Amino acid sequence: MTTEFKPLEFTKQTEDSLNSWRLQNINVFHTNGTDPETNMPLVRKRGWNSVLKPNGGYDLVPETIDSSKTPFPLLILLIPPKLLGTHEATDPDYIPTKGKAKRGFEGIDFSAGWNGSPLAVACFTKCAGNQILENNVYPKICNIFSSNGNMGILDNFEYGDLGVLDGHHRRRFAEEGELKLNYVPIQIIPYLYHPSVVLNTWHYDKAVWNAEQVFECFKVPNKYADAKRTKFGITGTDGITRRIMDAQPIIRIPLKNLI
Repeated sequence: MTTEFKPLEFTKQTEDSLNSWRLQNINVFHTNGTDPETNMPLVRKRGWNSVLKPNGGYDLVPETIDSSKTPFPLLILLIPPKLLGTHEATDPDYIPTKGKAKRGFEGIDFSAGWNGSPLAVACFTKCAGNQILENNVYPKICNIFSSNGNMGILDNFEYGDLGVLDGHHRRRFAEEGELKLNYVPIQIIPYLYHPSVVLNTWHYDKAVWNAEQVFECFKVPNKYADAKRTKFGITGTDGITRRIMDAQPIIRIPLKNLI
């Protein structure tokens, strides 16, 4: 499939956004693998090497949570959730209400603002398999925002120029939930542009998608990978590969900055 898209263009509005009040009082907290209160390791039970069993459940392999080992610069943007492409469906395929099954929506609550990892997002890139053919988005974003402390607001781009690698449920809840957000924090993950960003699968069959398949989904609404097909990770400076969320910092943003 050939996906056509308009080259990303920055305007005076983009430049003005670098000084927006929405960027005030944003706090970023990096983890270093230990709980600051107990000095014990921070560990997630379902880590990078966990595998989805054919009959359900997982072969669990724990991993440490440590954003301090992520080997590329942190780049945080506030963007409208409705413009984010996706490559995974949410489970369940609706916003849960009282009495409905929540599954992937458990614990999502924006009433006090954002408190957790930013959405992990990649920039659309025209590819053949995993080979870059044309890249109009990632270099431009890096060039304009790296001079502003790697933080900014971006809302003048085409749907799917940016797409979610991890955080599909939070993206959908921010757009469609009872408390709708005009902006969500994202972390630009340099998928294809930095060798530490890797893609695998949860499945026993070990059939791994390529970048072309992922990016096609960004631009085509309701085009998804099958459930748990993609598993993105980051190989840290310590040589350990972690699930992408376990290599991200915690970000706290007041609600007023997002609505």
